[in-house]
Amino acid sequence: MAQLTTKISPDDALKQSFADAQETKNKRYIKCNINEETIVETDSGAPTSDVIADFNSLSKYYGSHDTCYILFHLDLDDNNSWILMRYISERAQIKPKMLYSSSTENIKRELGNVSFRWALNGVEPDQMTLEQFVNDNFDTLTDNVKELLKPEIDKVRSEIAQTEQERMQDARERMEARLVLTEEEKLKREEARLEVHVGGSSSVSFPSTPACQTHFTSFLNGSINFLEITLANETLDVTNHETISLQDLKDHVDLKLPHFYLYTLTQSELKGHVSDEKLNVLIYSCPSGCPIRARTEYSLGKGACIGVIQEAGIEIHRNIESQEPYKDLTAESIIDHIVSSGTQNPSPSPDGSPAPSQSPLEDHMASLGDRPAAAAGHRAVDPRRPRRPAQAQTAQPKTAFRPANKVNLDQ
Repeated sequence: MAQLTTKISPDDALKQSFADAQETKNKRYIKCNINEETIVETDSGAPTSDVIADFNSLSKYYGSHDTCYILFHLDLDDNNSWILMRYISERAQIKPKMLYSSSTENIKRELGNVSFRWALNGVEPDQMTLEQFVNDNFDTLTDNVKELLKPEIDKVRSEIAQTEQERMQDARERMEARLVLTEEEKLKREEARLEVHVGGSSSVSFPSTPACQTHFTSFLNGSINFLEITLANETLDVTNHETISLQDLKDHVDLKLPHFYLYTLTQSELKGHVSDEKLNVLIYSCPSGCPIRARTEYSLGKGACIGVIQEAGIEIHRNIESQEPYKDLTAESIIDHIVSSGTQNPSPSPDGSPAPSQSPLEDHMASLGDRPAAAAGHRAVDPRRPRRPAQAQTAQPKTAFRPANKVNLDQ
């Protein structure tokens, strides 16, 4: 096969056509194919004033199984500005692929190496575009060719700049993605900014508006049974005060933002489940998905809210915290919570933690009267539990003291 390919060269008609195109400028391009052992001209095209359009018209030769040479005269004023283009489709047969690949040097040598300043090779149509040629050969283009191809060069530069901008944007987005904070990290940063620690002994003392005391007094004397308490600009304020039913309470709850709510449950609403005539319930509603800053502020302001309410003389009997108010704050859910929480709890301390109390067992022992209830924090002994018989302790023999042997210092 190697011996066969060395004989493949342009025929005389192709040589003459190329020479005429050099002299008369009558052809923009010459298409060539291998016929048996000869390279022959199979098509050509006359030049127009638009060299870019002339180049783009060659796309008709890049079929799915085609192979060909194209000699393209880029600058008609310069006989040494031809492009030797070779298209060998990826799906072409093996023999044509080998013939065209091995005969390239022959066509350059026979027609004149100096004439072909550039080359363009491809196996797919998108590799035979003018854009690809400019990208591959921009640094070797003459000034006159650059002027002829200026619209295409500007287009390529614009695409390169856009690609670079997109690359930078993609890199920036990846960098920002690595810097995205989790909810917990955001909370920690916000808490650090406020210089407090949530859940610890530290607390933020938020002031209340003068109108709060008036509404608290109305709540205390029973004129109203519902208060909506908000925290805005680090100040507690009553934003709604009225008398509502337990069934309507859920309709007064904000489902998007955190709030504090104070509601008085009556005996009729308790339905005999609890012996108290009424219960003051403090509700801390913090819907999941609410803004991180609002969640942090209300979490920090819970203790301050409790303190302001207690200073007004209002006793808080129950606390309810909810992240799903549309489910947790229905009348049925609230009653279930009250019943399941057992007997009346003392008001929580202003830091939000429940006040210490005796256990039910200690209350039972205190009611028996035969012994005092155990102090908080100490284990109480159930009188109903049988005492474990005391184990007799076996006396251990005492070891007689033996003085150390006296050392004779005279020895």
